[in-house]
Amino acid sequence: MEHREQYDEYVAEEPGRYPKRMDFILSISCNLQCVMCNGDLSSSIRIHREKRLPLASPYGDAFFEELEEFLPHLERSVFLGGEPFVGREPQRVFDLMIDQGHTGTVQVITNGTHWNERVERYLRELPMNLTVSIDGYTAETLEPLRVGVDRDRLFANVDRYQEVLAGTGRSVSFHYCLMRQNWHEFGAFLLEADRRDATAIVMTVTGPASFSLWDLPAVELRTILDGLEEEDRALAPQLGRNRGAWVAELDRIRRHVARLDEGEDPDWVRTSWVPSRETSVELGRRSPSPGRSPSSRPGRSPESELRAWAGRAPLVLHVADGVIGAVEREPWADPLEPERWVGLELSGLSQRLAGRLGPASPPVVETYGGLTVARTVFDAAAGEIEFRSIVGLGLMPSELRILLATDADLISAGAHP
Repeated sequence: MEHREQYDEYVAEEPGRYPKRMDFILSISCNLQCVMCNGDLSSSIRIHREKRLPLASPYGDAFFEELEEFLPHLERSVFLGGEPFVGREPQRVFDLMIDQGHTGTVQVITNGTHWNERVERYLRELPMNLTVSIDGYTAETLEPLRVGVDRDRLFANVDRYQEVLAGTGRSVSFHYCLMRQNWHEFGAFLLEADRRDATAIVMTVTGPASFSLWDLPAVELRTILDGLEEEDRALAPQLGRNRGAWVAELDRIRRHVARLDEGEDPDWVRTSWVPSRETSVELGRRSPSPGRSPSSRPGRSPESELRAWAGRAPLVLHVADGVIGAVEREPWADPLEPERWVGLELSGLSQRLAGRLGPASPPVVETYGGLTVARTVFDAAAGEIEFRSIVGLGLMPSELRILLATDADLISAGAHP
């Protein structure tokens, strides 16, 4: 099953009777006709653009009656579309959850076009996070792509979502499908996401080919890259929370152009929208030479590479919307007091470690397929200690799992309060 690794944290050694996570795609009901979408995913496209018969729902009363028993045991549920705030089936599940006093996290991927009493009720009465799909910054770019959307009304709805969720610990984040038609507004969109203190995740469009950057000839893609790099000189210093998304996409395009110039067909980028299977950060002494990506050895996962290198189990961090929400303790990390990282923004972790270990060097970033690898060296009392981070996102933009390990003795290295 694709992306199965993201479910690993919900798998116990002794399986229980009920699942802890469910992903719901119960309906293709959707009010938009996005140009890169199709009638298997949008009822509006199916009926109006493709002139196909509507799909009959397979979910009757018996399904929802059976589902009631499972909902109270869910730690996390994810709702995708169509549009969950249009489809009757997902909303029926929301209603059941409210009736049961549901406490597990509810993640909804929405097109952001809906605001009414029903949507507001769901946001107020369920522990719900929203991810809003927005593929442009101006009306001139956004509205021809997401046919049926009103740009100003969409951003007004985002205002309302954020207002309701403010102070709840829940969040609004964004998806941005980076395409030939909207690359020129990518930077402006990330600045808007930064202004809203919201995470933006780039969704790579690999088809239809007329929308995909990755099917362009090298000369055309290089023109786009030149435009982005010219913007980079002014934009990069302004970006905060979403600077990583900007840097990663420019680097991906650079590497793609380089491989096209070499006559290669870099098929890795054509599937780069698939989330990375591991997200990890390694802590250890500086290697005399760079070495290869921890995910590059055939037949071994990044986690097994990390364990073999460190000779011990990793420290596991669970991160949601850029904030560390939980840390699974390992004794070797006790000198760093990782239990005090809970509630810390991930962007501040390097500074926290520098306070324990010594000054940190600027990170050196490399990429390997769907993984981004960064190395940061700390000048500890007993010598240099290096963080190697292997970073990739799970299916949902608010989910991040980080593994930390070291082969160094942190006490002798100089970790201190």
